Amino acid sequence: MDQPHHDIKTPHSQPRPWLPRAGLLSRANGRSSANVKFMTISRDTRWGIRFGALRQYTQRTGTSLVPVLHVELYEGTNVALGAWVAYNRQQQRAGELSDDRQTQLATLAGWHAEKRRPGRHYDTSRDREIVRLRADGSLIAEIATNYSLSRQRVHQILKKVSPTND
Repeated sequence: MDQPHHDIKTPHSQPRPWLPRAGLLSRANGRSSANVKFMTISRDTRWGIRFGALRQYTQRTGTSLVPVLHVELYEGTNVALGAWVAYNRQQQRAGELSDDRQTQLATLAGWHAEKRRPGRHYDTSRDREIVRLRADGSLIAEIATNYSLSRQRVHQILKKVSPTND
């Protein structure tokens, strides 16, 4: 008699310890797919590979703000970098990322653990400086020239940061 469908053993019904984690795969001693042998990669090694991929991305783009779906080719390996960066930011916010790893990540341009909303982000320190200069008596035209802004934009900043100013 036929077996019920839920009792059928498939190759995927057993644990697969050879599967790589998060897109990392090492091959040794194999030229065809039938002869491929898989090696286990330690967590520290995986983290090092991913951090190297992030460093490579940061050097190329000038920032560590990686799109969530970005995949980086690093030393012949595809690394799901965007997801890894998002996960590490989450771990850091929760206080679960080791001090050593936080220090390594802090060395990269643009690294932060805070959540950011989509859209443009403005330099609020510049805006506060503009308000201070205006309060100290600087002319709108001088401020606009110093910051390469239009006078209209300076007025908008003054209104946004300190609504009582004209």
